Parts: sequence; C-alpha cells; structure tokens
Amino acid sequence: PNWMFTQDGRYFNDFKFGILFIDEWDKGDADTKKALAPLILNRRIGNHQLHDGIYIVLGSNRTSDRSGSPKNFDFIINRRAEVHVTAEFGPWERWAFRAGMAPIFIMFAKKFPNLVFTNEVPRDQGPFCTPRSYVAAIRWLVARQQRFVDQGKEPPPNFGLNHQMEGLIVQAALAGIMGQA
Repeated sequence: PNWMFTQDGRYFNDFKFGILFIDEWDKGDADTKKALAPLILNRRIGNHQLHDGIYIVLGSNRTSDRSGSPKNFDFIINRRAEVHVTAEFGPWERWAFRAGMAPIFIMFAKKFPNLVFTNEVPRDQGPFCTPRSYVAAIRWLVARQQRFVDQGKEPPPNFGLNHQMEGLIVQAALAGIMGQA
C-alpha cells in the first residue's frame, strides 16, 4: 500500500526481505484483529499483497502475565507459528555488559536468577522483580547517586544502604519498583 513505506521513503515490497512487526497484538480489539487477519493469514489487505520475503511478526504478552491480554481467535492461532520468549541470564548478561551496567548489578542477577528471571507472576498483584523492573531499579539507584554528584556532594557508599534512615528510604523505593526481591 502507498502508506506502507520506510522512513527514507522506500516501499516495503521494494526490499528483498523485511519484517512487518505488529506490536501489542494481544491488546488489539476484536474488530482490529479481524481486519488484520487477511494480512496475517494471506499476506494481503484488499488488492495489496506482501511478497514472500516479508515476514509478519505479532508481538504479544502471555495471558498468564496479567498484562491485559485477552484470548485470541483460534482461526488465527491455529494457522501461525508461535514462539515463546523467556527471560534468561545469559542473553541479559550480554545486553547488560553492552549497556554499560556496573558489574555489581550483573553479579546480583547471576547470583539470584530465581528472583530476576522467574518467568512467572506472583499470585498477588503488585510490583515484582523481572529483568525490566530490575533494570528500572538499577537506573533509579544510579540516578540517585548521580544527583549527589550533581549537587557537589559525595554519594553515600553502598547506595545509602549502610545508613539506617537512608537505607529504609532506598529499600522502600526499590520495593516500589521491583517488589521485595
């Protein structure tokens, strides 16, 4: 279609290979999913056809993750390949090193993979540790330390956890980001 082009103005079908990534597929309402079904199942919308080198990927969350994912249509589920992605330390470690994460945080994740890479949600709702929430907690800690530096102050050692009152504040903030892990 004339609306399906890249940032530099090239049409999608001009490429030998490509990926059409439809994110948050699981959050789409029934009418949207029905309208996209011909594209997903037959690579076609109206008189517009994607060639065989263009792959269609639907990004979704699992219904078990309590992320607002309703059930999907069986006529779509049964005619596509489904790949489940799980959190694992090895790939995350490679990402963390490339992202410049401090080794202490990588070692925590390595020592406690059952906390950071559980792939399950707790029975009760609330913040819980996942690779994403763990990284958010790390970024909060690092930003907090940087605020001391920006103010010309010496950041507290051990992120303030050694100080009684400061440690309680840090622990409460971290629990709010990633649960009690």
